Amino acid sequence: MAESSQARYRSVRKVHETFCTNFGVSVWSEVDRDSVAAFAKWRKRQGRAPRTVATDLDVIRAANRWLVDNDLLATEFRLRIGVQKFDESDTYCFTAGQVRAMRDYTGETPELGWLHSIIVALSTSGMRIGELLEPQWRDVDLGEGVLRIRDERGNRSRGNTVKLRTTKGKASRAGREP
Repeated sequence: MAESSQARYRSVRKVHETFCTNFGVSVWSEVDRDSVAAFAKWRKRQGRAPRTVATDLDVIRAANRWLVDNDLLATEFRLRIGVQKFDESDTYCFTAGQVRAMRDYTGETPELGWLHSIIVALSTSGMRIGELLEPQWRDVDLGEGVLRIRDERGNRSRGNTVKLRTTKGKASRAGREP
């Protein structure tokens, strides 16, 4: 599991532990549909966005499933809760014209040459910013002049194969220069 996922799960667990302490939930067998609904309401009262609350609930449900699957919690305590799915993202995507304007402006401004290179790389490769800024040496082939971008979401234990990478909305991430 990626370190960023572990950190996200730890932060949700810490918040959930605070809730449990404040509301008298002391063991996982007491984490039931009612306590999870109370947790969701508590998070909403704290001003958390619906997507954040849904992510929190997914983490709690996954932890519960793991405990049951590993015989650390009786099957009768498996959470059966529905969590709202979000099909649309509020993530902003630049239009081709906006990318062209940024590329042109940074290309014409000497002190922004570094940003120009980043904009061109991101807009033409489909890479995420983290992939561009922190490439893995195993993915660099200096002899061929190639940087491979691996999709590490595939889980070999489940037999998944790596396919052409797409965005969360299933659109191709492969880009063309606008």
